[in-house]
Amino acid sequence: MRLGQIVWQLAIRKLPQGAILTDKKTPFIAVPNPIGMWAADPFILEKDNKVYIFAELFSLSQWRGKLGYCVYENNKFSKWNIIFDDEHHYSYPNVFEKNGEIFMMPETGSINEIAIYKAVDFPSKWEKQSVILSGEKMVDSVFISDDTILSYKMFGNFKNHLVLLKKENNDWYQVANIVDSQEIKRPAGKIFSCGAGFVRPAQDGRSLYGGAIKFFDCGDIANDINSEKEILDLQPCEIVVKNLNKEFVGTHTYNSISNFEIVDVQYYKFSFIGLFKRIFIKLSKRRR
Repeated sequence: MRLGQIVWQLAIRKLPQGAILTDKKTPFIAVPNPIGMWAADPFILEKDNKVYIFAELFSLSQWRGKLGYCVYENNKFSKWNIIFDDEHHYSYPNVFEKNGEIFMMPETGSINEIAIYKAVDFPSKWEKQSVILSGEKMVDSVFISDDTILSYKMFGNFKNHLVLLKKENNDWYQVANIVDSQEIKRPAGKIFSCGAGFVRPAQDGRSLYGGAIKFFDCGDIANDINSEKEILDLQPCEIVVKNLNKEFVGTHTYNSISNFEIVDVQYYKFSFIGLFKRIFIKLSKRRR
């Protein structure tokens, strides 16, 4: 029995995009968590010679995710700043640049919506620009191209679907899906180029949610959702973080830019609250 609470934390290293496919040994550096929160689902963007790290910041007091950012510059991390915070849960801040402007497609599955937000005062102020899809619980969406999105439709009971959406006449339509009965297809970060092809990170949730990351050669996924092939299995115990002496039990997001890679790791942290909760549950069972 683990007498602690689950904690997620980010780790970054200065290596070329996709280096994880051939190098698991070079250590990452842990990104400090904000007080009273843990950070997961990292996305990164480089602007004006600064690396901006966007992440889900899960509030332990409010028990929901917010979105925030910190800046990595000269081997130092700024404090975390909150940018999305209202009554519903936010995660997976998929940030991207297009035609000189910066946008974000975060996960807002708690309100059954996929939407695009535009940075009107980067990085702190964002406004909703458009709603791609509403009325269905879609999570962890990623772009394949400007008119093709890969998303994950949540049904539960091992019947979740990996879904392909295409844009036609300014409207988005579901054109293909596969049932993810193995729980290994949920997107785990942006699709990135590697050699002559493209690679897609995906969550391996067979043993537990966020248990590991699989990397797939995309093949012709924009036209054939079944065409991808597994090329790497990244277990949390294989991730080296030189300033975080913990036993990692989970990882579920990988992202990279030209010269940096970032992941999240999960571990257990001793907690008196967790200990008392387990004692209370055990005593309650004895009284029955």
